[in-house]
Amino acid sequence: MTVHPMKACLLFLFAFRVAASLAAQTAEPPPAVSGDGKSAPSTGLTDDETAKVLAEITKVQQEFARTKKEVLAGALEKFRKGAGTEQDALDLYLASYRVVNIDRKPATSKEDQEARANGDWQKKALSSLGEGTTSAMLQLQVELLVVLLESANATSDAKIVARLRSYMQAVIAYLPAAASAVQGPPPRRVVATVGKKSKREEEERAAERTLARKKSSAARQLRQPVTSTLFAEAYSLGTYIEAPAQWPRSPADFRAAYSNIILPWYRANKKSELPAVWDEYLKAETMLQEIALQPDDLLQWGAGEYKTLYWSKWLDLLTNGITATTATQELVKTIRENPNHPALKTWVADLAKVAGDLGGLKFDTTPPPRVEPNP
Repeated sequence: MTVHPMKACLLFLFAFRVAASLAAQTAEPPPAVSGDGKSAPSTGLTDDETAKVLAEITKVQQEFARTKKEVLAGALEKFRKGAGTEQDALDLYLASYRVVNIDRKPATSKEDQEARANGDWQKKALSSLGEGTTSAMLQLQVELLVVLLESANATSDAKIVARLRSYMQAVIAYLPAAASAVQGPPPRRVVATVGKKSKREEEERAAERTLARKKSSAARQLRQPVTSTLFAEAYSLGTYIEAPAQWPRSPADFRAAYSNIILPWYRANKKSELPAVWDEYLKAETMLQEIALQPDDLLQWGAGEYKTLYWSKWLDLLTNGITATTATQELVKTIRENPNHPALKTWVADLAKVAGDLGGLKFDTTPPPRVEPNP
């Protein structure tokens, strides 16, 4: 029989109340001090009372374990079905909305009751999704929940990594559609005006503000932790799910997926595929930033963080003996083309370490002089 999640919580509270009550009834003077100056341990309970408390706590722990197993198994079954198609994901969203906002919250007025009876709550549920949310995005959220739940029971690292990489490739395949939904307006032309700004200029500025809002909304959806979605709330996953800390929490958490899980496995097991995995990672991060950032911010990201990722790729390949000649050329080229990058000193030190590992070669760790911008 399925145990409601609240039952486990109530049993916990009951056990601790029993312990507190028994302790108060059998209060004793402060514990005696042993010869070494340390207090001797004392619970203030008789052996029979202690046995009863421990039995209650054990019972609660067993109830919680059974409830957790039932909740996660039921959630996984629902999520697998919800991840099947975009329509399945949308249906699961509406079902989750109903659980959280209707089944768990009684109607507060006659109008509310009528709205629920007429199905008007579905319109409200869809409007709560946020601007630009698509059924494809919902499907990706549900599928990541499936991946997280399956990883807890997987017995093979290879299967876990293959499943996660397949999921990330699906996210990458979705990004062009997300990008097309936030296409910017054409460049604003300078219009000579006298007095008030032209109507055209105001319309173009309004379009730019709309674009910024859409970009922010799209990026927020891609980065939303799936454990905080309506799907997770409906199935109380916040209480029961135990995904490893280094795992990705959102569809666009590429850094966690690739840096923490995928790349380390390929580095240890399939080095020959590292170039393809790195290219996949860099492509994903670039496409995400193109969706999230305004043009000026995107240029800044490309000159800063992207160069750091690019360096990490070629250093990883060189260190692992993959396309070493090309890797060396790309690393040296990166240093020469980016004399003002904030990580330049670290890059030079990286090459010095590689040179040392190759045979103790002398390597000048002094970075090239910074190039001051023209006034």
